[in-house]
Amino acid sequence: FGMTLETDPTLQYSLLEFVAHLTSQDYDRVPDDLVKLGFLKADRLETVRASGFLEPLTYILKQAGEGGGAKKVRERIFQEFRDKYPGLDDEDLRVQMRADMKNRIEETRKRESAVSGITMEVEELQRRNRDAFRI
Repeated sequence: FGMTLETDPTLQYSLLEFVAHLTSQDYDRVPDDLVKLGFLKADRLETVRASGFLEPLTYILKQAGEGGGAKKVRERIFQEFRDKYPGLDDEDLRVQMRADMKNRIEETRKRESAVSGITMEVEELQRRNRDAFRI
């Protein structure tokens, strides 16, 4: 059959779940899938969720799910922003798009609980000072 390899059944099932979550647009489950597939460490899962990473990922995956390849995705995204900010040229739209995405990520971070924020800070302190923070 050409280029094939043996794959652990658990990995096969995890890959199927990942594809199913993408297909059903259940993007909140994608970080868990990335852990199961070995792309993300389990102890970083809450950090990823609290980081605001899911919102831009969800946006891009939804655009990609509409089809048409990268060119059509780009056209749809630009059209969305042209409708939102009429009169801006492409370069100004790019600047506005970046600013909007940064603002959305920051809003997502703010919505997260204070405990998540404190946990992230403690994790960073632990990373920097491994000997001082043995828990």
